[in-house]
Amino acid sequence: MCLRGGMGGLRDLAAWTEPDFSKKKKKMIEADRANYWRTGQRDPDTQLDRAACLIIDAGGVIKARGIGMFGGNEAVLLGYELDGESYRITWPVLIPRNEDSLKDRRAARIQAATFVYHDVKSKCMAAQVLGTRTAMLPYLLTANGRTVAELTNPELEKSLPKMLPGA
Repeated sequence: MCLRGGMGGLRDLAAWTEPDFSKKKKKMIEADRANYWRTGQRDPDTQLDRAACLIIDAGGVIKARGIGMFGGNEAVLLGYELDGESYRITWPVLIPRNEDSLKDRRAARIQAATFVYHDVKSKCMAAQVLGTRTAMLPYLLTANGRTVAELTNPELEKSLPKMLPGA
């Protein structure tokens, strides 16, 4: 576990705005049909710790992390500040075909945390070349507390000029 500082200011998950899963019109894939299904046995918290270490190593500070219910759906959350801006990753825990199986539900949590770890790892590598904002743009928190990825087209068009340098 990486605790080299950077975890300061860790807040309760409720302090971070909840994502809006209601806009997801496409039915999500079942957990056991997606990548990382039963490919590892690391606890979901360990995977989140590994993702947090990558953010800390890049100079960031973890502000929120956990697995819980957000907007009526189970999700993995990682909130952080990096290069003076706030970001939030909210990754849904996919539902397995056998959703009554506790073993499959645990595997789905591991899968979601593994997705977050690998996504953070790739974005941290991309940030070294493209810059933090470009690499992590979908997770950038806007003034209204939603991520860029959660904005609708009209909201994005209205917010975009304010997000540009010198605006």
